[in-house]
Amino acid sequence: MVADRPFGRTTRPIVPLLFAALFPFVAGEASAAYFKPKKALPEGWNATLEFGAHATSGASRTSSLSGGAETTFRGGRWEHLVVVKALQSRSSIAVKRRDENGDVVLDARGEPVSDVIRDRTNDRRFVGLQPRWFFREKKNYLFAILDVESNEPADIEHSSRQIAGIGYRLFTDKSNWFTAGIGYGRKALSRVSGDEDQGGIGYVGVAFTRLIGERAKFETALDSDFGGENRFTELTFGLTWKLGAPVALKIGYEARMNSDISDPRNPFDESVDARATISLEIDVL
Repeated sequence: MVADRPFGRTTRPIVPLLFAALFPFVAGEASAAYFKPKKALPEGWNATLEFGAHATSGASRTSSLSGGAETTFRGGRWEHLVVVKALQSRSSIAVKRRDENGDVVLDARGEPVSDVIRDRTNDRRFVGLQPRWFFREKKNYLFAILDVESNEPADIEHSSRQIAGIGYRLFTDKSNWFTAGIGYGRKALSRVSGDEDQGGIGYVGVAFTRLIGERAKFETALDSDFGGENRFTELTFGLTWKLGAPVALKIGYEARMNSDISDPRNPFDESVDARATISLEIDVL
C-alpha cells in the first residue's frame, strides 16, 4: 500500500544541496569509525523487488500503483547496478458547476449540479544503469550513470542523463554501507509542452544503509544534478522491517525536485513533489 502526499512549494530547497555538500564529510568521519570491513561483498547476483498500492473513495477518488526493482551483479573489480521504477496515479473529484456569474447551477430538484474531473497525476517510468570499476581495495571506483525517464503528467516526455565520475565506498556487508560520488556529464530533457533543454551538468550522489538490530534497516540516498537549465534533486529515506525471509515491510519518504531556473534573481525557488509510502519489499536473490 502506498500513500501519496503532495508537498507544496518551498522557499528553501537549498537545504538538500547543502546536505549533498556536507554529508560526505560528516558521514565519512562517522562511518570510518563504524565500518570495519570484514570481507568483500558477495559476488554474483543480488536483487530486490518492491510493490505498493493505494486507493481512496468518497467525494474525491484516488488510486496509485507503484513498483520497482534493483539488481546488482558483482564480479572481480566490476559491479553493475540496474534500477527500474514505475509509478502511476489517478485522481477524480466532483466540482460544482457554476454559471457565468459564478453561481452554483441547480437541477430541477434544486440540488447542485456537479461535474466529475478525472486526470492522471503521475505516470513515471524510470530505468537506470550504473557500472562501477573498483581500482583500489574495493573502496575507490570509477562509475558511469545512464538513465532515462518519462512522466507526461509532470511535463516530462523524455529525460536522459549520461554521467561519468569517481566514488568511494565503505562497507561491512550488503546491509551496512556508505557511498559518495561526484561526476560530470550531459542531460537532455524534452517536455510535453514542446520545450527542450540539453547541456552539461555536474553530479553528486550519496547513499547510506545501516542495519538496526536484527530486523530493521535504515536507508537514505541523495541523487542530484546541477549546472544545467534544468536541475534535478531526489532525496529518499526508508525504514525496512523484516517480516520473515524474504519479505520485509518498508516505510519510505521521497522528495523530488525537477525545475527550471525561470527567475535568475531567485534560482532556488523550486516546486517539490513528495510521497510517503508503505510497501512490501522482496529479496529475490
